[in-house]
Amino acid sequence: MTLGPPVIGFYDANALPSLTAISTLPLVGTGFNNAIIVGQTSTMYLMRVYNNYSASAPVSDAINSVLSSYDDTTHYGSQATIPVSQAWMQVLIQDYNGTPYTDTWHAIGGTQKYAIGANGGTLPGSTSNQTVAYTSFYTVQVVTVVPATAALSTVSQGLWFEYSSV
Repeated sequence: MTLGPPVIGFYDANALPSLTAISTLPLVGTGFNNAIIVGQTSTMYLMRVYNNYSASAPVSDAINSVLSSYDDTTHYGSQATIPVSQAWMQVLIQDYNGTPYTDTWHAIGGTQKYAIGANGGTLPGSTSNQTVAYTSFYTVQVVTVVPATAALSTVSQGLWFEYSSV
């Protein structure tokens, strides 16, 4: 049987037990219109990355999983631009399928990516994921840290989940 490609989804983990699909990260600061100002760290956002959340059919595993950050201003929602040159976004894997994972913060951006170590970087796709009792999700903490040496400008970044499949 040939499995379809992984079906990756991002969900808000702040409102458990219900999960809502997300398309933007509400990382906010204390600046005008909640901007994250120079020298500041944004609020932390808790999200889940699922493979095959709806369990509509078995799909391939996402293997060699990596989190990365891309400049998202010009080509929103597509990885068409050169990766950001500064690693302002930071990620931490909190757990795999609800089982705590010991991790530290990892700055991502440009060629600096984070290879996920939880479950060997594999996010299975053949199981039902609709409740915490099932498998195939990473819980990820995300922040943006704008260094005090940053130039004043508007920056928009995208968080990307990269993987391979068989």
